[in-house]
Amino acid sequence: MSRTRRLLYWAILLGGLSAFAWGASIVARATTGYLYVKKQPPGWRGTVARADSRLGFGPVPGSTGAEILPGGDREPVRFDAAGFRVPMSGSAGVSGPRVLAIGDSFTFGTGCRAEDTYAARVARGLGGHVLNAGFPGYGLSQMLVRGRELLPAYRPDLVLVQASTWLPIRAARPLRRSNFGLLPVPYFAAGEGGRPAWHPPLFTSKLFDLPIARYRETEAGPLDWASFVARVGIPLFLHDDPRAVRLRVARATGRLPARASERAISDTVYAELARLSGESGARMVVVILESAGKHVLGPADFALPPGVLLVDTKPGLYARISGTDEDSYLRAYGHWRGSPPRMVDTHPNTQAHAIIAEQVLAALAPAP
Repeated sequence: MSRTRRLLYWAILLGGLSAFAWGASIVARATTGYLYVKKQPPGWRGTVARADSRLGFGPVPGSTGAEILPGGDREPVRFDAAGFRVPMSGSAGVSGPRVLAIGDSFTFGTGCRAEDTYAARVARGLGGHVLNAGFPGYGLSQMLVRGRELLPAYRPDLVLVQASTWLPIRAARPLRRSNFGLLPVPYFAAGEGGRPAWHPPLFTSKLFDLPIARYRETEAGPLDWASFVARVGIPLFLHDDPRAVRLRVARATGRLPARASERAISDTVYAELARLSGESGARMVVVILESAGKHVLGPADFALPPGVLLVDTKPGLYARISGTDEDSYLRAYGHWRGSPPRMVDTHPNTQAHAIIAEQVLAALAPAP
């Protein structure tokens, strides 16, 4: 056999083995995803989320569905034509002061009804109505996009902007953590002079185009598994794997911009939102919301311009309970279901949202 033929033989053999290994890897990862879906993980029921070229992902305007909590519990959700979260029935109201709320699942109100969120309660306390633009999984990069879009368009009277430890961490990463598939999001990288520079998602996610949610409801079995592999696993990984390789190469060769500092991201985003609020005639309130056992943000962590109000809600929440440990906090403010009650989610419950709203309204009240 000539040298050329030998090289061709080995190229075909290695190519075939590589293709077989890749195919086996796709089936194995799809099987892991199938088993994960069958465990009823947190997520969405119904088509209420979609891929977005600017935000990475976001709500489907005019949609109705449910947010699935750990263990399979479901909280119904509805979005209006503009993508704001609204009550399941009736109108969200259109009179009085407009209160725009920007944040992640804490502002969205995971596990709570739309009308029970702190943003909705603040709006009612002011005799107005809420525009709840919070969405689970968002970081400061997405919050900035929402502020740029919504503040000039709606010109609210008040804008509530969430502040949490994890929001700048999410904004520094081009991929959001996902248990199945890649989820690209807008991110900040170090720009000119070290200042954070906003970048759009590296590509559009495939996750929202696939019928993953339907397999939560189907009966597990070999045919169901094969259907999942064919309809979800293969299309997803054929889309994601080449992009993951290109991302790794870009990182290895230094073509991916360096990460921006989280503090610089935080300062940049809140400063721009404050500017946009002022230009739109809105008063801005930064609401510090932290999870159980954590209280690491305070006034010293923000360089806010004059006129921006900062409300740290954690001291007020702890003041209502007997202990200061994580267990005491979760017993009071976590989501408990069933008899005997069991913990299903650690996001703030209805009682916590009420206390948070009280603190914001108290801070907004004019001095006697």
